[in-house]
Amino acid sequence: MNVYIYAQSGHNFGLERVRKTAVIAKRLKKYDPVLCTADYRAASFAKDQLDVIKGAGVDVLTNMPNMMSKGDILIYDSTETTELMQHHMKEFCSLLFEVGSDISSIVVDDIYKNPTKNDHSIEKLFYFGDDDYQDFVLQNALKENKKFDIDLLMGHYMFLGNERKLQRFFSNIIDEEEYNQTILDAKFVLTGSEHTALEVLANNAYPVLFKRENKTYRDEEILKNSNVPVIESFESLEDLFSQFETIIQEYPSLNRDIFSTFENDMQNALDAISKYDRIIQITNDAMPLYH
Repeated sequence: MNVYIYAQSGHNFGLERVRKTAVIAKRLKKYDPVLCTADYRAASFAKDQLDVIKGAGVDVLTNMPNMMSKGDILIYDSTETTELMQHHMKEFCSLLFEVGSDISSIVVDDIYKNPTKNDHSIEKLFYFGDDDYQDFVLQNALKENKKFDIDLLMGHYMFLGNERKLQRFFSNIIDEEEYNQTILDAKFVLTGSEHTALEVLANNAYPVLFKRENKTYRDEEILKNSNVPVIESFESLEDLFSQFETIIQEYPSLNRDIFSTFENDMQNALDAISKYDRIIQITNDAMPLYH
C-alpha cells in the first residue's frame, strides 16, 4: 500500500493546485508519498522549488491506476472527476481524499506563516499567475506602451523571452525561480492567483485579488470574508493598476485567522492513514524512487 497525491496542472491551469498539494506531501513525509501532476514539468518544479521528494507526470487523473495498485491511498486536487469516476476511485482506493472537500483548500506553506514579519522590502508587486497562455500581460503592455510603477514577478508557464520584452514596462522584472522569497518580501501584492493571495495573507502582508476571465475561483468568498479586496473587472493594465493604487491607499483590516480548518482536516487525514502504518511501511521499503 502506497500514498499518492495528484494535482491538476499545466499551462492552462497554472501551479496553484501543485503548490497546495506540495504542502500536503510534506505533511505526509513519513509515508513517502508520490506527488503526481498532469505534466512532467510541474512534477519537476515541485521537486526543485517546493521540497517535494518524489514526483511524476501522468498527463491526466485517469492514468493514476496505471501507477497505483488497488488499495493504495490517494489525495487529489482536480476538476477532472465525474460522479462515476469518483465512485470507481472510492472502490479502488483504501482511502480517498479530495482537496477542497475532505481537506480544506485554504492551505499555504509554513514558510509564509510568520505574523511578526514586517520588513517587506518590495512595496508593490504584480503577479498575474503561473500561467499566461494568452500572453495577456505582454500584449496589453505593448498596446498601452506605458511604464508602470510596480514590480512584476514572472509566472512559471510564461513564454520564454518575455522577461526581456517586459523590462521597459515595469519597475523590475523578477524571475519565477525567486517566487518564494519575493512573496515573503512583498508588502502589497496584486495577483490573479487565489493561492498567492492566501500566501500573502498568511505572511502578514496585503493581497489584492483581481479576477481573470479565464480562471475559475473556488476560494473567492473565503478571501472576501477575510476582507481581502477583490477587483471584479478591469479594462486595461492601467485601469487594473489604478484600482490597485486606490485600494492600497485605504487598505482594509484583514482577518488572517482562516487556516485552522486545513490543520483540522489534515490531522483527520493523518489519523485515518495511520491505521495503515504497518502496511505502508512494508511497501515503501520496496518502492522505487520516482523521477
